[in-house]
Amino acid sequence: GQIARLVNDSGPCVASFSFPTNRFVFVETNGAVSIPVLRRGALDSTSSVEVVSAPLYYVNLPFKTNLVFGPGVTERIALLPLTNDTRIDARRTLQVHLTNQAPTAVLGAPRLAELSILDASSQQFPGALDPNYFVKLDFLPNLFAYPGPIVVMPDGKLVIASGFNTVNGTPSTPVARINTDGSLDSSFHYAGTNQPALIASFGEKVYLASNGGLKPVVRLLANGSEDPAFVAPTFSFEGDPSFRFMTTDTNGNVLIIGSFTNINGFSRSHVARIRPDGSLDPDFNALPAPGVSYRDSIVMYHLPDGTYLLGGAARRVDNEAHPLLTHLSASGSVLGGYEIPDVPMDREWDLWAVVAI
Repeated sequence: GQIARLVNDSGPCVASFSFPTNRFVFVETNGAVSIPVLRRGALDSTSSVEVVSAPLYYVNLPFKTNLVFGPGVTERIALLPLTNDTRIDARRTLQVHLTNQAPTAVLGAPRLAELSILDASSQQFPGALDPNYFVKLDFLPNLFAYPGPIVVMPDGKLVIASGFNTVNGTPSTPVARINTDGSLDSSFHYAGTNQPALIASFGEKVYLASNGGLKPVVRLLANGSEDPAFVAPTFSFEGDPSFRFMTTDTNGNVLIIGSFTNINGFSRSHVARIRPDGSLDPDFNALPAPGVSYRDSIVMYHLPDGTYLLGGAARRVDNEAHPLLTHLSASGSVLGGYEIPDVPMDREWDLWAVVAI
């Protein structure tokens, strides 16, 4: 029937070793970079742990160092030797882990860390990777690992979608919002189950298009929940359901391209404009010229005068596909067409981007 309190100013009686974070970012250099290792507990004694890396050619050797923590020492630095090869290379990654703790010690979390090595030769050029910004995605099993569509919001945050299930080690749904420092925005939560193929935004709201499901196109509020003011349109498709492109115009309408032939009961030839409330815009109907199909169009650009450029449509002559850049009026009628010259016809052709200069 008694209660006692144990006091140990040194923490647990067994030493516990860990890294302060599970990722580090360094710029390639001649010399060494610092990897801190922390100790908790058993501060009145001496203990040790090894830091080990996989062998890689820009690391001077299969790195292994033993860190000894004397009494009262809570942090030691492992110096990882690097070599600047003076070539322009892509970012490289390697892992380091803690092992062989002694005499009586345990490994805490994280005990494994990923190191990103940025190329020093390319850091001087515009567009170089920012060493202070890094987002790590882990993907669901049996899914092709790719980042998927990304939109930049007015406040500089990113909304991303793909087959990932964690962001920087934190569990996440297939749609996530990333803060400007690369961390996961916990105030955004997408509760849907579809894996979106396309993302578009207008203001603080985000549109998602999924190749399947009861609601192929939905709009999200700033917190990630589905916007009830947007009535999701219904689609009928030609062949497999697929969307090729989606964006918004300056009026907040959604411009969408896909394999659909009907929206909300109205015929459409693979290109449509959807109003901000989810209804089909009856004032826009893109009817292709004879012999032309918009099914494989993959990009649409809204020009300042209210007209559109549609890229990737194909005109078939003698059973050969001739890619076109089509100029559409504000109502979708054809104002002109420009055949793209010198494009090989013996392989699939896509026009991925259109910009005005």
